[in-house]
Amino acid sequence: SIYTFYDCRALKEVGDLRNVQSIGDYAFCNCMNLDTIILPKELNYYGNHLFDGCECLPPESLIIIKEWE
Repeated sequence: SIYTFYDCRALKEVGDLRNVQSIGDYAFCNCMNLDTIILPKELNYYGNHLFDGCECLPPESLIIIKEWE
């Protein structure tokens, strides 16, 4: 969905997304305290401006791909 967690400043971590196939535009935009997100390898689509304004999410670890067992 578009704007799913938009501007959710309390969101710090996103974990088990193993059944998610797509993430809409701006889904985590302005989640200023988000510092960890684990995305499944099987993710088919991720939207535009997904992590804009995520000041705590280091650029080198924006997307952590995990293959679920």
